Amino acid sequence: MRLACKELEKSPESSLSKAGVTEAQIETTHLYLKFIPKTFEELRMLEADTILNVVPVPLTYDLEGFDGVYRDPECPEGQPTYQYAVARIGYQLPKVEYEVLDSLFMPFEDDYDKEAISKHSKFRSIWDDLELESVKLTGNYSEEDYNPPSLSKRYHPSGKVTYVDDVRGEVGVPNVRVHVNFSTHSHNFYTNEDGSFEANGRYTWSRHSS
Repeated sequence: MRLACKELEKSPESSLSKAGVTEAQIETTHLYLKFIPKTFEELRMLEADTILNVVPVPLTYDLEGFDGVYRDPECPEGQPTYQYAVARIGYQLPKVEYEVLDSLFMPFEDDYDKEAISKHSKFRSIWDDLELESVKLTGNYSEEDYNPPSLSKRYHPSGKVTYVDDVRGEVGVPNVRVHVNFSTHSHNFYTNEDGSFEANGRYTWSRHSS
């Protein structure tokens, strides 16, 4: 994000300058974490944290063609596979060993964190420009996945989880967790009574879902 800010500042018509934003105002708001549970009791402890929302697949893993099963090849046999999550700075983490994979600047990621949103309010008007430049610099840009803010309808993940019953035919599965992410932006949703789900809000980037 700091590098993206530097790049945008080079333009005399930079939206950052108009918003009164500088590189010095970018600070770590979240951490991308890899948890290393040694026992299934520790794994259940992680899974019970509904704010943390851990997933067993790295958030930067390309889910295209993903069959729903992933185990880290470096994880010792007999241990649960590693778990991944993004946590706000200051969040009380479960007492499970972890590694910090990256430091992130995502001031608007948590709707309930009113203090962070207010503190970084200047970034709101230029957030799309900053995020786009960051995605390009990290080599993650895809014109196919990008939904410009100028469009009235951004990408809106939705779908249905079903199974086929010999008698009833296709049946929706309720209360299934659906994980949606693009890079380290990570959210979870649950299917309703007929197995359908729809993500809250809209997204600038087409997300992977599992």
